[in-house]
Amino acid sequence: MNVPKMLEFTKGLALAVTDFYEHSMAAANMQEGIQGRQVVFDLVVRDLPAGKVVGTFMHNGVKYDELAKRDFIVNAGLEQAAAYFLQARGTKRLRKYLENVQGIQDEKFLGWAENLRFDGDMYAMLEGTIFFGQEHQIRIHERFEEAQMLESLLVSTVNPQTNVATTANDIAQVTSKLLLEGGSRRGTSPQSAVFNSRAARIGGFNASSNVAYGLLTGEKVGGTHGHSYVMLHPTEYAAFEAQAKSLGDKVCFLLDTYNVKEAFETAIKIAKENNLERFAFRIDSGNLLEQAKWIHWEMA
Repeated sequence: MNVPKMLEFTKGLALAVTDFYEHSMAAANMQEGIQGRQVVFDLVVRDLPAGKVVGTFMHNGVKYDELAKRDFIVNAGLEQAAAYFLQARGTKRLRKYLENVQGIQDEKFLGWAENLRFDGDMYAMLEGTIFFGQEHQIRIHERFEEAQMLESLLVSTVNPQTNVATTANDIAQVTSKLLLEGGSRRGTSPQSAVFNSRAARIGGFNASSNVAYGLLTGEKVGGTHGHSYVMLHPTEYAAFEAQAKSLGDKVCFLLDTYNVKEAFETAIKIAKENNLERFAFRIDSGNLLEQAKWIHWEMA
C-alpha cells in the first residue's frame, strides 16, 4: 500500500510554485545568449468591476439589487511575498526534476536552476494600506529570468489575502463589535486557511479561531462549540449547562441545532441558573438577519 502524501508546501518548494513556461523561457534565453537583462515587474490589481451586485434589499414591497459601494482594496500578503523573495532558493531536487522528468539537458540552465536566488529589489505598499485599481502592490527590479519566476508565487499568495482582507474590512467598517474569524474550512488548503486568518486580522477582525495561526503568530485564538457537541448530549439543556459550567461568562450558546426559539429560552434559563453576568448567542443557519433581530428584541 502506498503511503498517502500530504503534498505540503515547504520553503524548499517555493521556487517550484511556477508555471513551467517560466522555466522554458529562462532556458531559451540562455540558449539565445540574452539572459540577465534587467527588468521591472509590477503586481497590479485591475480596475474594480462597476455595478457589482452584493445583495438585495426591499423598498415599498419591491426587491432591488444592492450594488457594491466600495471602490478600494486592502493590501495584504506582503510579508509572505517578502519572505519568498528573501529566502527562496533553487535546489538539487528542482534540478533533478527539470533534468530527469522534464527532459531539460542544458547544463547552464540546470546549474542556474539549482543555485537560483534573488538579489534584486522589491518595492511594495505596506499591508493594510488602502489602494485602488491600477496601483502597484509590488514592484520587482531584477534580471528577467529570476523576476518572472516570482509571478505565480506572488499572485497566488498576495491576491487571495488581499481579497480576504478587503472583505473583512467591509464587515469591520459597519460594526464596532468584537469580530472573530472562523473561516478555516472555507480555505482551499490548510496553508490558505492560515493565510486567510492572517488577512482577516489585517482587514480589521479582532481574532481568529485557527489554532495553527495562533501557534505561528503567538496570538490568542477563540471559539465556541459546534452542533455535534449539542447532539452528543442527551438534551440541548444538558449541552448548554455543560458549556456554561466549563466556560462561565465566556460561554456562547449555539442556538440553531434544533429550534432557535426553544434553544434561546433554554440558554436564558441556563444563564440564570448559573448566575452568568455575560453570555453570547450564535446562529449559523436560516435567516440570520431576522433571527438576530428577534433575539435583540427578546433581550431588550
